[in-house]
Amino acid sequence: MSLSDSSSSTSAASSSQVGRSSSISRAQALQLALDPDVNNWSEDDVGVWLLKLGEEFEPVVNLFRDNNISGRRLQRLTDDKLQQLGVSSMVQHKGE
Repeated sequence: MSLSDSSSSTSAASSSQVGRSSSISRAQALQLALDPDVNNWSEDDVGVWLLKLGEEFEPVVNLFRDNNISGRRLQRLTDDKLQQLGVSSMVQHKGE
């Protein structure tokens, strides 16, 4: 499963590059590349991916990090689990 942006550059985002995802801006996140294999994503990589999705996902970055959502865990999130985390109330989906 690949959730990364195909227009990403060649270097992988890592904890050493990013530090804490919420400490970087969305513009900075857009410049970072993510490993195409989501299984390899750290919690910070998930934060970068969320920032790349759009500013409406910024509130979710800390929530996911606080709940240790790595790439492997991201792939296992269900609608029910997202609701338990409060994501549906934090993010307004486009088109709604």
